[in-house]
Amino acid sequence: KMGPFKLTALASQKKGETKEVAVSGGATSQEYSVRAYDYSENHYFIDEIYADRTLNLFENFYSNIPSQYNPEYKVNEIEVWKSINQVVADQSKIRYANCFIDLLPISPGGSYPDSLKEALENPRAGKEETGRFLLLQEGTDYTLHSETGYISFKTSLNEQDIIGVAFKQGPSNFTYGQFLNTVTQNDTLIVLKLIKPKNLQPTYEEAWSLRLKNIYPTGARNVKPKGFEFKISENGIFFKSPFL
Repeated sequence: KMGPFKLTALASQKKGETKEVAVSGGATSQEYSVRAYDYSENHYFIDEIYADRTLNLFENFYSNIPSQYNPEYKVNEIEVWKSINQVVADQSKIRYANCFIDLLPISPGGSYPDSLKEALENPRAGKEETGRFLLLQEGTDYTLHSETGYISFKTSLNEQDIIGVAFKQGPSNFTYGQFLNTVTQNDTLIVLKLIKPKNLQPTYEEAWSLRLKNIYPTGARNVKPKGFEFKISENGIFFKSPFL
């Protein structure tokens, strides 16, 4: 449903930290409403398989205790690249790249054909991108959720930003995209898996499915886990067992 629902958060607090409404027991309460389409835009699946509703890799992991995941789809290693226009000091992390939404994997030690490394004169909107990219740093620029195949960016992305990745998957280390340590002197362009084209929109069906649309910002910061309660209601009715 696309209507609003209310969120109520209770959190313990020391005096002088923030200005909030005090309630009984020394806790603070904040109530606000969000709509279904107010999800965070900083989370992306790296392949359609992780968004597939038949496999339900995401739901199986987060809705079960203990978490359940399929090792065939675990991400073992990843490099994340972001399009860049400005000049940076460290040129070792800059590469020109072609990104493809439907890029097939290669076996360990394999390579992509030269045809994918040729300049793209007319990239297909939402399916192909080309440009100059900066290698991002895991932990600083993004977080990888390896069991469920999505990444969370630490800062907001712009509409014009393009995101491409190279990653290794499962026990056989099937590889999507080119890792930096496999680039040769003859490679003028590297090949990446496209996960966010510029100007992402619903008409780009494959790319649109990669945006994770069920993580919502609460607006709260520095919340301590101890004594924290989070309740979700729709039209005044609280859900008994929300998956958080």
